[in-house]
Amino acid sequence: RPSPNTGQPTNVYNQRSQNPRPQQQQQQQQQQQQQQQSPYFPSILSRQQYIQQPPTSTTTTTITNGLSSSSAAAAISRYQVPILPPPPSNMTRPILPTSSSILNITHKTLPFYCPLTCVYECYHVFRYDTYRKQYFSRNDFVLSLDVCNQLALSYDYDSDLDIHKTTKCLIMRLVRIDQPPMSNGKYDDNLPPNIVIHINSQNVTNLPTPKPCTRQQTDLIRIGREIDITSYCMFNPILNNELTMTWSYRQDNTNLNIQYVNAQYALHIFLVQHLNIEDLCEQIKNKSAKFYREDLVKLLAKAIATDRDLGLEVSDQKLKLKCPIDQRRLKTPIRAVTCQHLQCFDLKNYIALNEKAGKWICPVCNKSALFDDLQIDSYTESILNSMENENVTEITIDSNLNWAPVTSSSLIIEQQQQQITSNIDDIILDDDLIDEKQQEFDSKLHIPLISSSTNGSTNVILIDDD
Repeated sequence: RPSPNTGQPTNVYNQRSQNPRPQQQQQQQQQQQQQQQSPYFPSILSRQQYIQQPPTSTTTTTITNGLSSSSAAAAISRYQVPILPPPPSNMTRPILPTSSSILNITHKTLPFYCPLTCVYECYHVFRYDTYRKQYFSRNDFVLSLDVCNQLALSYDYDSDLDIHKTTKCLIMRLVRIDQPPMSNGKYDDNLPPNIVIHINSQNVTNLPTPKPCTRQQTDLIRIGREIDITSYCMFNPILNNELTMTWSYRQDNTNLNIQYVNAQYALHIFLVQHLNIEDLCEQIKNKSAKFYREDLVKLLAKAIATDRDLGLEVSDQKLKLKCPIDQRRLKTPIRAVTCQHLQCFDLKNYIALNEKAGKWICPVCNKSALFDDLQIDSYTESILNSMENENVTEITIDSNLNWAPVTSSSLIIEQQQQQITSNIDDIILDDDLIDEKQQEFDSKLHIPLISSSTNGSTNVILIDDD
């Protein structure tokens, strides 16, 4: 329509587009400011959350119920996207307890093996197979690259024996976790009856020898020991080593049924350093704990008091300077802290004796004498060092630990027998000769002995003090 003032037609659309309303202009400015800001707010999970902008429509002014457009837009944006506090920078992952920390398994110390790391562990190993009537277990373990390198570099070829030796090896240990540990809080090795072990489809043959039994068709009970599985494993960090174990017992064997009806086992595989006899001897020699003179005084006083309580005549104690294992002169005298006797045994002989057996039983009192309980007897060692005559094999010790060598008449007789003649086969001595007439007897021994038989038969000479 023409304008009444000018008489020219007006374009309403152009006027509205060129001169927008002030409220719409303010809303557009606020929207532009919000778009220039960050498109997300930090949250607890530190994930980007994109904001959905409120619709730009003219009906916004009607919903505000009298509020201004700027305050309404701010209120909508405030309640639509809550501003959450940023996550803390020192967030730590919770440490979950493992099976080893729950059960707290501590194995019995193995003197010939120094543990380096645990390669594999598993608890409640076996499950009962009702179809085959046996206990079955299947486990897969992978050796890390570091373990493979240590094992491969530890091999050495022995040209004398034409074998390969290794200073590091893998040992497998089985313990019963349904029974309490030993008195020292450690678990002893335990092997179930009739156990059969396969590693990578190879039968493990170096199991402990079964206990002897006279009855036929009985279950094989083996002494609990560690098992060396180094030669059966693959030293490859990308290949699995398959370990399968089965064991069972006869149902009519009531004793085994009572012992193993609810047996639960834990399996551990360790990388260990193999120690030899010389290494163990050095460990004992370097120990600061030793038996000194004061310790022997207390032990001797206790032994004398025990003899008096039993009504026995108290006399000087005799101490042999020979090892009860090989009957040779002591070199490094040792005893265990659990022993209540003065007699010692040789360190190297005792360790060599337990290298294969592993029983660690004192050869004097037949009681437990573990490697950790062994100590050097410095008093006996000083006697051996001060002894000039190595032929003396026995001494006497009084209550004050004053010692004197024993000059046994039997030893003198044996020495003189070897010097008199070499063609006498047997010399029978009367027991009554060893008395206060020792001097007369010594003079008789110097008389030339003449055999009465001339037919070349065995010569027997009877010597009597009468």
